[in-house]
Amino acid sequence: MADYRIQEHPILAVEEKSALPSFTFTWQGQPMQGHEGETVASALFANGVRIFGHHHKDGAPQGIFCANGQCAQCTVIADGLPVKSCMAPVQPGMTVEPLEGKPTLPSVSEIPDMDAIESIDIECLIVGGGPAGLSAAIELGKAGVRTLIVDDKHRLGGKLVLQTHKFFGSIDACYAGTRGTDIATKLEEEVRQFENVQVWLNTTALAVYSDRKVGVLREGHYIAIQPHVLLTTTGAREKSLAFRGNSLAVRLTKDMAVYSLDAGDGLVLFHRGTEVALSAGESRTLSLIPRLDAVLFDLDETLTDRPASLRRFAQAFAAAYADRFEPIDVAELEGLVVAADRAGGDRRGRQSAALYVVSENGGYGGGSDVLVDIRVDDHADPVPELGRLLDLYDLYFGKPDPDALLPLTGELLDEVQDRLLRLGYENLEAWAAVENYEERIVKDCIDPVVLDKLREATT
Repeated sequence: MADYRIQEHPILAVEEKSALPSFTFTWQGQPMQGHEGETVASALFANGVRIFGHHHKDGAPQGIFCANGQCAQCTVIADGLPVKSCMAPVQPGMTVEPLEGKPTLPSVSEIPDMDAIESIDIECLIVGGGPAGLSAAIELGKAGVRTLIVDDKHRLGGKLVLQTHKFFGSIDACYAGTRGTDIATKLEEEVRQFENVQVWLNTTALAVYSDRKVGVLREGHYIAIQPHVLLTTTGAREKSLAFRGNSLAVRLTKDMAVYSLDAGDGLVLFHRGTEVALSAGESRTLSLIPRLDAVLFDLDETLTDRPASLRRFAQAFAAAYADRFEPIDVAELEGLVVAADRAGGDRRGRQSAALYVVSENGGYGGGSDVLVDIRVDDHADPVPELGRLLDLYDLYFGKPDPDALLPLTGELLDEVQDRLLRLGYENLEAWAAVENYEERIVKDCIDPVVLDKLREATT
């Protein structure tokens, strides 16, 4: 059987799987290999399984979606119980089955014995071990407050553990120039130095009761916590865009562009005879795949009752791509957005716009497939503002033009070194890391864009 485990990563260290204990578990009765430390979802993916079940309403395939325990689309039945497969560790001999429809409670033949509920008292309970919870715990630790921080993951950091990009801003205030995964480690190390701060991992907060107690489930054991103060730092969740086929993230990770406009009504596009996107009035989002074999809609019939902005976008798209099968580029996609904007927005006018483009390994440092992800939520003239943000996005995340690179030799090298020393940096890479120009750094050369910014900083 093929092994789809990652052997190397451009940013993260990958532990040799041969060094980890391996064992057998079963999926639909078939034996599969798992490794210590893997989640059920990781083990299934490594063995080539992509669909974990089907939705109870329409039979849509379900599988990995958020990969962080925020949704329930990867739910499977493990040893008879429904679990989020991206959270539950795979165990030797575990029996895993797909979730077809809704899970059912296991049958109980008799009332089980009820034990006394353990109860503890704490000055401050923090629910959520992400950056906000960790920052609060650090300050409470300094103040000597008895604090308990609980998180349902196996490690602290929250969304930071998913972020391989380097952060912006101040080095002192928020670790600018450091990857999110490393920031999580730094914050955890700082929290754990305080003896008055306890950390409970793999612990889910179930409810806050009228007597102000908080019920938590810690590795299968229920505990009632009586905090004097409760801090909820569970963060935010992304609003999922609902359209047919959105339930499997693997379907949405290559050669896809998403354009969001206050359109109000929908437009259907087709790809190889299969519907891929429908913009709903509630979400006001138009999604499309640019590599089309054909644009299979009739502008007169399909768009007659659509807003002018959608008609203009569709007409511009059809004119540009009906006979072209190569990928759309970001600049051209922005042109389509402008064409739609000139029609005046939707019936409510203009308010928001967004641009989301996915290209394989196109993200920051090659660590993701997200090439562009920018949005303007509330603006009197959102599309020009979107263009301004796109220019900044290109400055910080764009790649240099190889033909325009300048060799760092002679007088130019002397000038660059002099300007860097005036700013307090020994080399170009260190300055670029703070200014977020890492994507434009090329060994023994300098991008004219970076050179202009360096000159501006020292003028």
